[in-house]
Amino acid sequence: MRNSPEYPNAALLAKRDAIRSLALPVVRGALPPGLAGHLFVMSPVGSVDSGGAPYPDNNDRPTVINGDGMVWRFDITASAPGASPSITVSSDLVKPPDFYYDELTKNGEPLDFAGFADLGMLRASLFLGTRNFANTAFVPLPPKSPGGAPRLVCSYDAGPPVEIDPATLETIGVVGESWDAEALDGLVPFPPILATAHPMYDPESGLFFAVNYGRSGLSMLESVPFFEALAFLPDAVTYGLGRLAAIIGKAPFVPSLKSLPARAASWAMQASQGMFKRNEQAVIPKDFLDLVVWSGEGDIVRLPVVDMDTGKPAVVLQSMHQIAITRHYVLLLDTNFKLRFDQFYNNPFPHVPELERLIRTALASQQGTTSNLWVIRRDAVMHALAADTNHAVPAWKVPLLGAVHFLADYDDSDGIRIQCAHGNALDIAEWVRRDDQRLGGSTVRSEMHGMVASSVDVSELGQYVIDPSKRRVVDSRRISNDLLWGIALYAARGVPAWDKIPERLTHSFWFSSGLWDDTYTMFIRSLYAQYEDRAIPLSEVDKIVLRGGMPSTLVAVDLEKFSICDSYTFAAAVTLSSPQFVPDPARSGDRGGWITAVVWTSDASWLWVFDAENLAQGPIAELSVPTTLGFSLHTAWLPSVTASDPNAVARAAAPSPTAASASAADAIQQRLARLKPKAKKRLEGLLSGRRARS
Repeated sequence: MRNSPEYPNAALLAKRDAIRSLALPVVRGALPPGLAGHLFVMSPVGSVDSGGAPYPDNNDRPTVINGDGMVWRFDITASAPGASPSITVSSDLVKPPDFYYDELTKNGEPLDFAGFADLGMLRASLFLGTRNFANTAFVPLPPKSPGGAPRLVCSYDAGPPVEIDPATLETIGVVGESWDAEALDGLVPFPPILATAHPMYDPESGLFFAVNYGRSGLSMLESVPFFEALAFLPDAVTYGLGRLAAIIGKAPFVPSLKSLPARAASWAMQASQGMFKRNEQAVIPKDFLDLVVWSGEGDIVRLPVVDMDTGKPAVVLQSMHQIAITRHYVLLLDTNFKLRFDQFYNNPFPHVPELERLIRTALASQQGTTSNLWVIRRDAVMHALAADTNHAVPAWKVPLLGAVHFLADYDDSDGIRIQCAHGNALDIAEWVRRDDQRLGGSTVRSEMHGMVASSVDVSELGQYVIDPSKRRVVDSRRISNDLLWGIALYAARGVPAWDKIPERLTHSFWFSSGLWDDTYTMFIRSLYAQYEDRAIPLSEVDKIVLRGGMPSTLVAVDLEKFSICDSYTFAAAVTLSSPQFVPDPARSGDRGGWITAVVWTSDASWLWVFDAENLAQGPIAELSVPTTLGFSLHTAWLPSVTASDPNAVARAAAPSPTAASASAADAIQQRLARLKPKAKKRLEGLLSGRRARS
């Protein structure tokens, strides 16, 4: 009999329909007077082929992180000063140019042969390239002039930032044009571009900072030809391979990374990729790291980052999920959000599970246990920007315990102070698949397919002070606590900043997802059974899971004492995401306001409001939200929204063409005009041949 609570199904439901000014009922409690403004929440909602979530077919769902970004805006207004406010919600999709090509080539369209397909953490097409979902976080920008409209940028790890109109939620355009593709530049219309999901805007200088990088050990598209080719193998061949896989690997459900069959299969997979390379110079990705600087209009400037200790270009080992800025430094964190070959396939053999398991076993790998923090002096950045050419900027690195998210104080007069979330054995690049098994031996229920896998150890918070003159950490403190299982996202006053970055945070807020039997699979358990610096023995983690797991939590951290000073523990079978601090105009300090969060129960989605000075008392208001608000990520808050000034946008980028204004073939050919002659000729031949047959 099952002893553990089920992870809420509502968190994995999503629809792609836009909503306009839908009133939200307060089911319990009351909204406090003074709560006002506009809360933005980002939620991935599947693809044009899936129509939302759950996915319509019986195949594996890709990770919940994969999907077009749906922006939800909660408008909080009061009828009179001192009155209890009301909340309405509106939503719409972020639609960069590649979105329209995805629509034009979706399943059932005449050109669906050239369309995109979900491949794990990637949605890609052999003919068009990769999708930019712009589905992770927000960067608010102030008006260009007093009394003007505030601005809002959406960001993503695998694509340039995209600006939207915060009032209408319409997509305005992609930030800049001079992004460097990691690979396939000139061979496909939308080559893979690696960026950061957390750019930073500095109101003091008026500059927007991001990164653009490539990794020679990774091509986000190189795996596509291999796995698409596998999908077209004759049934007799795939079933034969399945029988062989079952004999060689005994159809493993869990990784056996030291086994000879696993290593042999891994070597074979990697070697076989070379058979599909058409142009080695263009296909093979390159190592580079550029600091991106944008003035808020026009094109971006890319400044190569050089390791000042070696004089060689800086290298990204994992990913650059987040960056931060202080008054005198730019901080680039090489996060342990892994981007590797095994993240870019889903299930090439839906009818031969033994073979799929063997492939997954052979390619599985742990995330890194350390993160390098690259530190760049901002005066060096300004010097490079003033030069006639894009000079390189020197950087030095500080090794840290592996982290995905971090916050930095803007005031660096006493050193660079940062706080990091260390998700030990918490691998957000792994997700629950069709044949995964729970600890008790049964197959994970289908509703969980695509959900991020559970942590296999307790998480920690770390605080570090870096002395720039010594270029190393001079003070460090860590918190390890049962309230931190599955640490995830943060909130703090003025984060993300829209008018002024806080000089020094005194408190921050973090939520942890907990430890769930539904997502603690035998695969993820075995992958992280041997993990460096494990805090909780694996056998003890197993016992915790069998006793019912660990609940989701919301905590407040006193950053001066560096201790948890307040917390709320959610009931069994309830979880949350997307915390956001909303300031109270009548109170001061980093806890003078409210924390909003998206909450899920078994069959419903909610918006909960907490008093930031008293989390322990629980939510002071619970509002029912349409169940189409499923798994969500980062947030932002703006005090007001008005229609954007069309002359102060990322660039003139009203997406063109749309399905209503041009045929699918003509639309694609407009984009193909930018390609190299050989690639253009090859794709035009395919398109013209398709038109002749249709």
